[in-house]
Amino acid sequence: MAKAFSRVIDFLDDPELLKMWNSKTKQKQFAEYLATAEGGRVGGVLAIGTGGTGKSTLINSMLMDQLCDTGQNTSAVTEECKNYPLRIRLDEVDKDVYVDLYDSPGATGDEEDDTRTNDQLTKIRQSVSIILLCIDLQSCGCRYLPFMVHLTLEMLQRVFRADTAAGFTFNLKERCIIVLTKANMIRVEPGQTVQGL
Repeated sequence: MAKAFSRVIDFLDDPELLKMWNSKTKQKQFAEYLATAEGGRVGGVLAIGTGGTGKSTLINSMLMDQLCDTGQNTSAVTEECKNYPLRIRLDEVDKDVYVDLYDSPGATGDEEDDTRTNDQLTKIRQSVSIILLCIDLQSCGCRYLPFMVHLTLEMLQRVFRADTAAGFTFNLKERCIIVLTKANMIRVEPGQTVQGL
């Protein structure tokens, strides 16, 4: 799967290939290009953050379905990494491709829990193309927010560090997207700012 996604990254990095997107004919060529992915899998997206940050809710939103169990406000629910394939229809070539969406337990600061989560993430890291670092916007005024973000970043650095012996490389700076969750649960008046960001 990583090879399939690297084909997409190659496509996006090549200005000549990107020009393909400018016409319907070229869109069909791009769809044909994606359709060659092994097993129809074009990449993996991992939602990660501390417990109760809304990772499962985010994945449910991406799937437009209620497949992941979710908690109330800040209660953590997910206990193990789970894969939820997102089917994408390529009408241009009459074929489906899949993006694997991975839900993960939150970093807790508990050594036993975090070691178990590290082990699970290490097993799937070859399949992960993009990381969604979820930060609970409700916690932005919380004095523990820097600690919670630090816990998650430490976990990411341990799991996704380069392992040349295993042939694994991953650039966190290029492939990590920060997602602010629970924005609908805070009230900010016009002209007011959210503290802690």
